[in-house]
Amino acid sequence: MKALIVAHPDDEIIWFSPQDFDLIIIAFLARHDKPYAEYCRKLAIEAHPLRDRIVLLGIEESGFWKDGKRQLEFQKSEQALYDALENLKKQFVITEIYTHNAEGEYGHDDHILVNKLVFMLFHEVKIFSPLCNDGVNNPKNIITVKNDLNFYSKVKDIYIKSRAWTWKSDYIPPENLYYAPNQGV
Repeated sequence: MKALIVAHPDDEIIWFSPQDFDLIIIAFLARHDKPYAEYCRKLAIEAHPLRDRIVLLGIEESGFWKDGKRQLEFQKSEQALYDALENLKKQFVITEIYTHNAEGEYGHDDHILVNKLVFMLFHEVKIFSPLCNDGVNNPKNIITVKNDLNFYSKVKDIYIKSRAWTWKSDYIPPENLYYAPNQGV
């Protein structure tokens, strides 16, 4: 089974081409700083064209990304994510995983945490992470995926209408996405 494991709803279309996966695992839902976030994110997932492939772990974001004093909350999120991924490993036979890169794409602590735990728990599985460049001057084992921009726009609109979009409003991903094998923390 080919799985995608991401931190937040909308990461699956910002950094990946989600229709290529049998299973899409989304770690975080609730946010302490936005009480409506969980509700809005669930609305978006209910309308998502791939909702039958999506597993929501329902973990609350720690808020550490915006407030470095929330170390205890970060540790709780880390343990909850570790436990949830360990259970998923027992539940599914996963042969290939795509997840966030070791830098969290742009330094996001939740993305880095997901990467770290995926590599820790699924070290025997082929794991790929996004390269945040144009794929030039990279090793030969880079995977190039043609991005379906129409699908991206359709799902982005669902997130926007559900008030669950978290990325730049004018963002359009590249036509080609590049992934490197085994790029863990």
